[in-house]
Amino acid sequence: MPFTTNITVGVTTFNRLHYLRKMSKSLYASVDCKKLHIRIYDDNSNEINQHDLWKILPFATEIVVRGSNLKADMNMYKMYKDFLETDDEIFINADSDLIFRPDWLAMVEKYLPQTDGVLSIYNSNKHEFIQSPVDGLGFKSSLGAAGVVMNREVVSMIIDSIPKEKVKGFDWQWSAILQNKGIKLACLEQSYIQHIGIQGQNNKGMLHEFDYGLNFLPISEINQRVMMEFIDEMIVENGKVFDKLSENEQSFIDFISGNKQVDYKVGQAVLSIPRKLKKIFSL
Repeated sequence: MPFTTNITVGVTTFNRLHYLRKMSKSLYASVDCKKLHIRIYDDNSNEINQHDLWKILPFATEIVVRGSNLKADMNMYKMYKDFLETDDEIFINADSDLIFRPDWLAMVEKYLPQTDGVLSIYNSNKHEFIQSPVDGLGFKSSLGAAGVVMNREVVSMIIDSIPKEKVKGFDWQWSAILQNKGIKLACLEQSYIQHIGIQGQNNKGMLHEFDYGLNFLPISEINQRVMMEFIDEMIVENGKVFDKLSENEQSFIDFISGNKQVDYKVGQAVLSIPRKLKKIFSL
């Protein structure tokens, strides 16, 4: 069986129509996308429905709308369980606010066989390497769920180890479980997907808190356009920080006069824009 015919790309969604449209266009531009099984798991959105999702993702294999809002961790947990009900052998954890390099699947095919069945194609700035990359592949002590590729055996191990009553911090939990079982958490040095969500459960619009993929090259036209829009959105969001700060006249005076004891994190968030964006577009 060809490598690309038994892969599920699982996408969790909840509202955020503008991100879904960008994600859909980027994913569809992936090489061999039509050979993948794209499965959408909507967490009972109140702004969009199943009909809307099919219009945005007409190439999807399956679109499931949950009967109630489960929240991110439970929706993800059930997505893993749903994968085990399919005949596919490889699972890729995606999300509604990701974009994909067109050649990402070739990297999965190249590197996954070199791992213990776990490979992240998203080198998050929030998770450092504990073993420096060699030939583009390194290892971490934890991985966020976004962009993680797993074989069926690993997904089954995670579901068997985490009861549905205790799914809070789901991806942190399975990272620890797999580590304890001696399974190395492999990650590519160069990101082949990128996170573009400004606001969400774990992102509040602050650049210093933002989770992004290092060394991502937006080589397709759609990705280049999305990344430029992302920069504009991020700068606008950080501009709101100054607006909020200026509501307190004394805090604003202290901040612009160089009082490092006041609103240090706010200053770092805004002043770090050039440094962070340089990393996002590093060549």
